Amino acid sequence: MTSGMKIFRTYISYIAALLSAATAVLSCSTGDFVPILDNEPAYHNRSILITGMVSDTYGQPLEDITINFKAYPHDQADASPISSETVYTNSKGTYSIHSDGADLQLLCTITAEDESGTYGIQTQQVIITWKGSSYDTETKTFIVNDCNFLLDRK
Repeated sequence: MTSGMKIFRTYISYIAALLSAATAVLSCSTGDFVPILDNEPAYHNRSILITGMVSDTYGQPLEDITINFKAYPHDQADASPISSETVYTNSKGTYSIHSDGADLQLLCTITAEDESGTYGIQTQQVIITWKGSSYDTETKTFIVNDCNFLLDRK
């Protein structure tokens, strides 16, 4: 057998080994396997949509107000948030938060804050239960459309 033929057979055996290894790796990654690390909740494609408006006490919309959203496991008061988002109001004073949800009841805090210091701070809480009229079972989204804030001038 020539040395060229030996090299060709060696390459073929390497390619076959790579293909069988790739097949084994791909076969392990199919299915609905979701790793859970320590106390991290399993995510199941659920989401949270919260919209609202921020205005002053006279009803005038407030632009560029910071909206901080944090979601905590409802039964664990001292837990770290499992989800958080920061958004800002637009020129009409409206905002929209879209965040991932976990397969457990959540306590969400939404805080409106004027970073310029002209207006005060206000916080609201929303409990996410994944049932009832606020939960859209088709999109797996918990929807709150009226999380509005009235901020007092300092």
